Amino acid sequence: MDMRLDQTPNSKAHRKSLQNLQRKGWARGIGELDDKVLSNAPTPVCNVRNKNGKNIVYTVPSVNKPYTSDLASILPRRLNFQSASSGGSAARGVRIVSENVPSPSRVNDNQQNASGAGSGSVDDRLPQNFPRNDLSRLRVLQRPSSGKGQGLRRSADPALQPANSPNMSTRFMVGSTYPIIDGRFYWASVSCEPAAPQSEHWFSTDRTLVYSSFCADFGPMNLSAIVRYVKLMKEKMSSEDLKGKKIVHFTGASVQNRTNCVFLIGCYLLLDRKMSPAEIWNCFSKFEPSPFLHYRDATFVRSTWDLKLEDCWRGLHRGIETGLIDIEGFNPDEYDYYDHPQHGDMHVIVPRRFIAFKGPTGRRYRLAAGLYSHTPKDYIEVFRHHNVSAIVRLNNKEYDRNEFVKNGFNHYDLFFEDCTTPSELIVSKFMDIVERERGVIAVHCLAGLGRTGTLIGLWIMRNYDFTAEEVIAYLRIIRPGSIIGPQQQYLCDCYQKLKNVKEASFSSPGRLDYNSAALAKEVKEGMLRRHIHRIPSNGMQGAGSAGEVGGTR
Repeated sequence: MDMRLDQTPNSKAHRKSLQNLQRKGWARGIGELDDKVLSNAPTPVCNVRNKNGKNIVYTVPSVNKPYTSDLASILPRRLNFQSASSGGSAARGVRIVSENVPSPSRVNDNQQNASGAGSGSVDDRLPQNFPRNDLSRLRVLQRPSSGKGQGLRRSADPALQPANSPNMSTRFMVGSTYPIIDGRFYWASVSCEPAAPQSEHWFSTDRTLVYSSFCADFGPMNLSAIVRYVKLMKEKMSSEDLKGKKIVHFTGASVQNRTNCVFLIGCYLLLDRKMSPAEIWNCFSKFEPSPFLHYRDATFVRSTWDLKLEDCWRGLHRGIETGLIDIEGFNPDEYDYYDHPQHGDMHVIVPRRFIAFKGPTGRRYRLAAGLYSHTPKDYIEVFRHHNVSAIVRLNNKEYDRNEFVKNGFNHYDLFFEDCTTPSELIVSKFMDIVERERGVIAVHCLAGLGRTGTLIGLWIMRNYDFTAEEVIAYLRIIRPGSIIGPQQQYLCDCYQKLKNVKEASFSSPGRLDYNSAALAKEVKEGMLRRHIHRIPSNGMQGAGSAGEVGGTR
């Protein structure tokens, strides 16, 4: 309820009220208020109006500004908070980093301890209504005066220095280092690039191994990035220059970067250190609450099915175990070449059996600056090189099938709607085609992600005993963006049937609660955005030697 005080101009009460406002920084002088300062003041906000020769002072509760996450609001909110206020010296210079406490509405400079240092200053910078029973979860970081800037920045903040003897803790803190191989290999999530001592080597791959998203998806990293990272880590661990030094892989403070960083580290432990997915997850499962996100499908709708980090390591491990992934014979340069939209957007999903690619068009047309669609003629020679014998089309007819047929390829149409699941008849026909064809089968839909990945995923589960989580992870590592919306749960249902009987029928649940047309539109637009984003940078994700940011200082 607003409180009104009628005061005579220049009266003692009037002067005292305005002096209080001035002392708090909300007024320039007696009788003068700054609207901008008032708009940024914490509750209560005092205002003065003149009515019939009298100054009337009002106290108006301020409106709490909504929390804004660093990703689309459809994703789970992460607890890395910043002061909601944009005004005042405290709001301009201080950021509060918290992992699981609510965001303070304002950090007031006038509440700071006179000492301005030490652990007590954290409590003094908090507003009165902020909970003080868990201050151990907070640190106050000084924002660089140069402005926002791009990427990670160097900092001399002692709180961000590598720990001399880091200890594994169940409470995750941004800026702390955590051991992977005790005494040798560590990881850290930091708000700005730290200055490491000569005894430590800090590096980051945030700007060299980057996931190209379609919509709200952010990973997992593809097979090329995994192989390049493992090669990079092997070189660092065996380097004479780094012998005896602690190697720290640091990443940005965003939960997406943190998750992808840990995923790559886990892949290194899996491929080089021969650790099992369960052992790898034990290294990172001690944090409560978990500082990582689950992966999701390549749409903007709220995710209803999540892919865990451990599932991704299991999918990679299962692919290597069954021979579907040959790490020693894998060529990341060739992968990056065909992965690029200008070179076919195609991937070998199962060696000597399946290739997934984006659907061609009947005529070549311009998609964006420097980007054009592909026609069937563009694929003839590369398909012959890969011993392709048949093409399976799952989407609408956008080209003449005879372009493939007259060049010696078999062609099959198995249409079902975009972002939906196949009927039992479609699955049965697809399995018959695979049994009949002796060569490699190239499968496509519109984007070559959802329908294509679903049918190939069913075949992999049936023939290699992958779980649904493992096959979805495997497909997304080989061809990012695969399996969309209801197709995720459909594969889970099919796996349960496969567990009961080998010749299970794969009946489709239909559209479920999804708007398949809206999902298809999102995927199509996301695919185009992804392609356009990759054109200026030559389109090669992690092309060339895997590099890093940072190093020994």
